[in-house]
Amino acid sequence: MKTTGVVKNTDPCGSMGVSKEHQAAGACLVTGEVSTGNKEFAPGLTLSLTGARILLHELQKKVNPNP
Repeated sequence: MKTTGVVKNTDPCGSMGVSKEHQAAGACLVTGEVSTGNKEFAPGLTLSLTGARILLHELQKKVNPNP
């Protein structure tokens, strides 16, 4: 599978995003990793194990900012 470069950017709120135009098919939305271990959770939401852990950690910080 040919991969293309993944462009990561930061929005004004500081969250990391990936420009979909530059993302390889099946690439993790968070890390850009292309792997057979990636899982598609919803259309356009493919995550690697590392990407899922990062996303979970970020969600937990938003839901419970003061543990």
